Amino acid sequence: GVLRQCKALAHLDLSGSRGGQHVGPEGARGMSQVLGSCKALRFLGLRQNHIGDEGVKRVAVELERCEVLAHLDLGQNWIGANGARVLAEALRHCRALAHLDLEDNSIGADGAASLAGVLGHCKGLAHLNLRNNEIGDAGARRLVAVLGQGQTLTLLDVRNNQIGDATARRFHQHFRR
Repeated sequence: GVLRQCKALAHLDLSGSRGGQHVGPEGARGMSQVLGSCKALRFLGLRQNHIGDEGVKRVAVELERCEVLAHLDLGQNWIGANGARVLAEALRHCRALAHLDLEDNSIGADGAASLAGVLGHCKGLAHLNLRNNEIGDAGARRLVAVLGQGQTLTLLDVRNNQIGDATARRFHQHFRR
């Protein structure tokens, strides 16, 4: 397609459904084939496209080729723990990533644990949005445990995740330092 010809493309936003149309898992497969060609891509927006675990797996395969990708928005995409695990592995290679948005998915505690496991590799990650992801206390504790281990997070949004007071205090203590 035409996107493969756009080697200098820096910003691609396909967020939101248009007339009920979504990228979906199949569109994500096509998108993944394009990502390897877009060496200058700094922003990729796929919010609200119902790509699910299967779609994020296809996109994740090509993310390591996006060497300058700084902003990745995968919010509202029906991504679960399996998708978060595959995405986390791909993030090990995304050295330039500064902003990751996974708001309104269902990654749960296991998905949060997968992401926590790679945060140390994401040295430039400043903003991580995990709002509304059902991570609960178990997932939140995994995140708190790795905070301060080389990350540069300035914003971590974990609102609406069934996190108890004790775990919330741990976050507060970390960011108060």
